Amino acid sequence: RARQRIARTAIGAMRREGFAVAVACEVSEGDVARAVADRAAELDSDLIVVGGSSRSGMRRLPGSTVAARVTRLAPCPVIVVPVGARSEDESR
Repeated sequence: RARQRIARTAIGAMRREGFAVAVACEVSEGDVARAVADRAAELDSDLIVVGGSSRSGMRRLPGSTVAARVTRLAPCPVIVVPVGARSEDESR
């Protein structure tokens, strides 16, 4: 549910600003950050939106999360949305 909330929040905000938004959800194997960055390059993506929290609850070294790696590898801008973020609808 957190992933769906992240996606709805980001998509809703972009659409309200007048952007045409296409969303892709895919399953792949291997290095997640590399797979996301490679697929964004293949699609000539303008933006990547990823969730930014560790499921393990353990503190990690800066830059070691999947979101941080996607940010470094991506061919386009990346927005990292905190997993606990709420959409405007849920905030009311």
